[in-house]
Amino acid sequence: MSDRPAVTSSGLDGGEMTDFVDFTPTRKDVAALTAVMNPPRWGARHWGRYERLRLTLAGAVLMVLVFMAIKIYAQELTGQDLVGWIFLFPAMAAGALTGNFRGAIKARRPIAAALLTRRRVVLNEDDVAIYEDGGETRFDWLAVQSVERKGGFILFTTRAGVLHFVPERAFATTDDADAFFGQAAQTLKAVRQARYTAPNAPMRTAICSIGPDDWRAFFAVTGRRKQGWRGALPYGLGLLAVFLASTLLADQPDGPWWGGMAAALAAAYGLNRLILWADEQQAIARCPIGQAEVEFWDDHLSFRLAAFQLHVADEMIGAVHLTPTHVFVMTQPTEGAILPLALFEDRNAMVAYAAVLDDASRQSRS
Repeated sequence: MSDRPAVTSSGLDGGEMTDFVDFTPTRKDVAALTAVMNPPRWGARHWGRYERLRLTLAGAVLMVLVFMAIKIYAQELTGQDLVGWIFLFPAMAAGALTGNFRGAIKARRPIAAALLTRRRVVLNEDDVAIYEDGGETRFDWLAVQSVERKGGFILFTTRAGVLHFVPERAFATTDDADAFFGQAAQTLKAVRQARYTAPNAPMRTAICSIGPDDWRAFFAVTGRRKQGWRGALPYGLGLLAVFLASTLLADQPDGPWWGGMAAALAAAYGLNRLILWADEQQAIARCPIGQAEVEFWDDHLSFRLAAFQLHVADEMIGAVHLTPTHVFVMTQPTEGAILPLALFEDRNAMVAYAAVLDDASRQSRS
C-alpha cells in the first residue's frame, strides 16, 4: 500500500468518487487528533496549545491559597508569625512545578504502535472496511453515528463510541478529500433512508407526553457529565470552606473548631449539590417537551419529539436502561429515546420490550 494518493473509481450515482484511501498514521496525526477530540476544558477555551502553561499557573495560584490558609491559621493559633513570607516563593515554585509536570504527562501520552500501521479505508455499499497490516475491521453503516470533518480529519464515530479517522493529508488534493467525505455522507444518508423509509406500516404507533419529569429521569440514568467547572466545583468549594474555617475558628478550642470545620464542609457539600441541581434544572428547561410519536417497527424504533427525531436500529443500540417508569434506549452515552410507561399496557409489557431490545442489541454485536 502506498501512503498517497486516494484512488478514484465510479460512484453509486455513476459519477466519479473517491471510495478508498491508503495512508499511514503518524505520531503527529495522533497528537493532532487528540487535540481535536479533547479541546481545552472550561477556563481554557482560548488557551489552545498553552494548556501546559495554564496548569503551571493554576498550580502556583493553588499553592498561594494553601500557603495563606496555613499562615493565617498558624498566626491566629499561636499569635506569632511562624510561617514567614520567605516561604511564599518556594510554595509557588512547588505548585508551578507540579502543574508543569502534570501538563507534561498530559502532553506526552504514549501512542500505541498499532495506531501507526499502514491502512486502507474502503467505503463499501453496506459497510466501511479498514484493512491494516495485522488484519481488517468492518462496521456496518447503520452502526455509524456520524461522519464529520474536524480539524483536518474525516471522522467516523460508531454507536459504541469507537472513533475511526482519515487525515485529510492522505489525499492528493482537497477535491479528493471532498469527494471521499461526500461519498461517505451520501452513503450513510442513503442507507438510513432505505432502512427507515419502508413501504409497509409500523407494527404499532403510539403517542405519549414527554415533560420535565421524563427528562429528569433521563438525566438521573445518564448523568450530566462532571467535567469542566462541574468537576472542579466540589474541590473549589471544599478549599474555600477549609480556608474560611481555619481563618474564623482559629482561636476556638479543639471541640468547637472541629465542629465548625465539619459544618463548613457540610455547607460546601450542600452548596455544591444546590449549584449542580440548578444547572440540571436549566438543562431540563432547554429540553423539548410535548407530544412524542413513537413507531414500533420489526427492525427499528422511530422517536419524534418536536424538532428532535431519532431512528434506532438494533445495530445502533448502545444500552437499554430500565427504570420503574421508563425505558431509555441509548444510541450514545447522552442521547437516546425516552419510552415512558404510558406507551405500554403495563409494567410487565415494558419490561418484556426492554428485554427484547437488549437481546436484539447483543445479537447485532455478535
